[in-house]
Amino acid sequence: MYTIFLDKTKIFECNVNIEGASLSQSEARLLLETENFTLSFKGDIKSDGTVKIPINKLKGILKENFTGNISLEVIAEDTVFIPWKSEYHTDVSKKVEVKFDNDLKESENIKVEPKPKMTFSIRPDEFDTKMHIYEISKILNKNNVSKKTLGNHMSAFNKLVETYCSLNYITDPENVGSIKKQLLKDIK
Repeated sequence: MYTIFLDKTKIFECNVNIEGASLSQSEARLLLETENFTLSFKGDIKSDGTVKIPINKLKGILKENFTGNISLEVIAEDTVFIPWKSEYHTDVSKKVEVKFDNDLKESENIKVEPKPKMTFSIRPDEFDTKMHIYEISKILNKNNVSKKTLGNHMSAFNKLVETYCSLNYITDPENVGSIKKQLLKDIK
């Protein structure tokens, strides 16, 4: 879970690698979803793939101990990639606690948490076929379609995989093929 401090600006940092598109012409933004609205923070992608996105102070906008979803969007030549998603919670960086001892003396403790830093790299060889098979299986189960029934109707099978891949920005033919191959293997 990613921590966002309400009382100070934080820099979200990561590394990306984009193949087939220019890094300098690509954009990155961080989306924080709440119950009623979504906040968007725009960042820069440097020529070495370093992404830095400042998250401004959010005190008065979000409440302390709020939990929501956060995602990184990378836009490269009119194609949107979402290489990272997580949950986030809000906190304050400085907290004051008042303790009373037996003599009723007042003491003040300031608790400062270390600044978290997240880094990751996107590599095309890290395609997670199992995760996509799991998601497709959930769709099939939700619609009461068995894999065996689907395997008997190859045109419906191909259309399902192609639609799923299109909606999830899976454009590499090798990745689409590995999903089809694994699904067919699971059917038999």
